[in-house]
Amino acid sequence: MHVKTIEMILIVDDNYDTYGTIEELSTCTDDIKKIVRLPDYMKISSKVLLDLYEDCGKKMSSDGRSHVIYYTKERMKELVRSYNSKMIY
Repeated sequence: MHVKTIEMILIVDDNYDTYGTIEELSTCTDDIKKIVRLPDYMKISSKVLLDLYEDCGKKMSSDGRSHVIYYTKERMKELVRSYNSKMIY
């Protein structure tokens, strides 16, 4: 689970540093769940990220730790917002 999360952070970082325009990245930053509005290359990574959280949530809930996923998602949102701020400047 940790390795997948780190890989997803690297993919999100690459999207922000290399591939995305400011408009595309702002859309992603606003709400990653609105996959329909994203460009194709971002739809793939967003879907994988959401699937990762769903899988982790299932594993954590069997251990009685499903609340951890909420905080993990919040930290990823913070990371994406910081990437977006860096991109704008």
